[in-house]
Amino acid sequence: MLLVKFQSTGVKIGNEGTLAQTCATGRYAYVNIAFLNKFGNGQTPQLNLAGHCNPASGGCKIVSSGIKSCQQQGIKVLLSLFDYVWVQFYSNPPSKYSSGNSWSRWTTSMVAGTIFLGLPAAPAAARSGYIPPDVLISQILPVVKMAPKYGGVMLWSKFWDDENGYSPSILSSV
Repeated sequence: MLLVKFQSTGVKIGNEGTLAQTCATGRYAYVNIAFLNKFGNGQTPQLNLAGHCNPASGGCKIVSSGIKSCQQQGIKVLLSLFDYVWVQFYSNPPSKYSSGNSWSRWTTSMVAGTIFLGLPAAPAAARSGYIPPDVLISQILPVVKMAPKYGGVMLWSKFWDDENGYSPSILSSV
C-alpha cells in the first residue's frame, strides 16, 4: 500500500492541491492528515494542520468534503492513531533507515498491527533520509516486506511526490 501525508485542507495551499485532488490521482491507498499532535493521558486532542486552518475556531470543516470524496473512491483517510504506525525514517538520525536492522528494531518493538516505512518523496523534502526509487526497490523493499507488520510506504508529502514523481516509480513494487 502506498500512503501520502497530506497537510493541507480543502483549499489549495502549499501547492499540494485539495484533499479530493490528492485522492483523485489514483496513487494512494491511504491519506494521512497531518498532524494529531496532542492526545492520550486525559488531554483534549489537538489537531495541527501546519497553519492551513484553525481547528479551534471550526475553520477546518472544509476538510470533511475532501474526506468524503476520498472515501467514495475507497481511499482511507486517517490520523496517526489506529493499528497503523507511520515511522518517519528521515530527518531523525535515530530512526533513519540505514539497514534492515533499524526496520527490524521498529517492527519488533512497536505495539502496532501495521507499520509503514516513511520516506521523503524528493531530496529537498527532508534534511536527510531520501532514498532513490531504484535503491528502494532493489535493496530496501525486499528486506522490509519480509516483516509481518509491513504495511507499505508512506511518502512526505504530496507536493514533493508531485514534483519528483516518486510514487509512480515505486507503486508496482510496494
